[in-house]
Amino acid sequence: MSDPIYLTDGELFSITGFKQKSQQIKWLINNHV
Repeated sequence: MSDPIYLTDGELFSITGFKQKSQQIKWLINNHV
């Protein structure tokens, strides 16, 4: 079995931040077309 991948706090923050930004962009596109 392979070891589980541990993300650093910085990596987790960048991933969650990217998801939030992409959701905001989708919301803006859906509401301003």
